[in-house]
Amino acid sequence: MCVSQGGKEHGVPILISEIHEGQPADRCQALFVGDAILSVNKIDLRNAKHAEGVKILSEQVGGVRVLYVCVITVPEFLHVFV
Repeated sequence: MCVSQGGKEHGVPILISEIHEGQPADRCQALFVGDAILSVNKIDLRNAKHAEGVKILSEQVGGVRVLYVCVITVPEFLHVFV
């Protein structure tokens, strides 16, 4: 999993920018590109800067628990159905 230029200094949460095939984020089938990572293993990332978030995420080993928010963008042409 890669995180984009999200983070406190950009005014947005830590966001997933890529999910690599076969890696844990891919195998769990619950995370998607664009999802916001709020915490990992009870470490709050909501106010983390980008570099802090990347460092914390990359230091996690073994079982990882992620609290996230699924962010879905609905195309304009579908707004009549929402």
